[in-house]
Amino acid sequence: MKILKKIAICLLATILVILIGTTIFSFTIKNIFSQNIVSTAVTSGILESFNDEVLKDNTKLNDKVNSLIYDDNTQELINKYIDTTLNSLVDEEVLETLNIEKDIIDYIKTNETKIEETFDVEITDEVYNKLNTLEEEKELTNEFVTTIKKSKEKLPASGTKIIKGFSFFVSLKFKLILFSMMAIILLLIALLQKSVHKWIKTLSTSSIISGLILGTTSIVLQRFLTSIVQTETSININIKTFTIASLIVLVAGILVSIIYTIIIKIITKKNNQNLQEA
Repeated sequence: MKILKKIAICLLATILVILIGTTIFSFTIKNIFSQNIVSTAVTSGILESFNDEVLKDNTKLNDKVNSLIYDDNTQELINKYIDTTLNSLVDEEVLETLNIEKDIIDYIKTNETKIEETFDVEITDEVYNKLNTLEEEKELTNEFVTTIKKSKEKLPASGTKIIKGFSFFVSLKFKLILFSMMAIILLLIALLQKSVHKWIKTLSTSSIISGLILGTTSIVLQRFLTSIVQTETSININIKTFTIASLIVLVAGILVSIIYTIIIKIITKKNNQNLQEA
């Protein structure tokens, strides 16, 4: 019976490691996509709009553009349109509230100073008037909607399933399911071990193992993707978010392990005191 119990605990602990890893991927995969594919494409598009003479005269322009593109506000806007694109390919109702021009105006207003410093320009009232005219005409929005509808018509059934699967994988609903499953597994481990505190050790061990596996994966993944991508393009693969998340899991596991050790020392000390009093 004890052997079966140990096997069950090991199995549950293994599932816990997998769930922790899946949770990290769920939280970071969209960010990796936006930073490495979309952001790089946007940066390249901006730089290509300048002629060679301008780029030669301003060697820091590339760094300035990168700084702007990878700014939190810019990344938030990019992620919004990644979500919009994916969701609209599945459900066109998402497009009904779309207003690209308004989002651009709001973005420029929020980042006005940084944009002016990056491109050495002044954003005047005249510029905003032109943008307001664009918002009234909604040319960009209409073009985006038309492109999405045409793409959806050409999209095979398998493509729709992949998009639905990806959207669900990065959704809050899926994350809540993962957290619920982890909580249930920890409860089952606690019941099997018949202890209020021993499950903490399992959690710390699983977190440390997950952190080490994910950390190693991030190194291998970055080198692998870089070796593939840079043969065709100049894109620099950046999976810093995934690496940081892996380190957080590892550190959290170590901290939980320390907490468990402290709890055991307190319990042991209390038991010894009770024995001495007896």
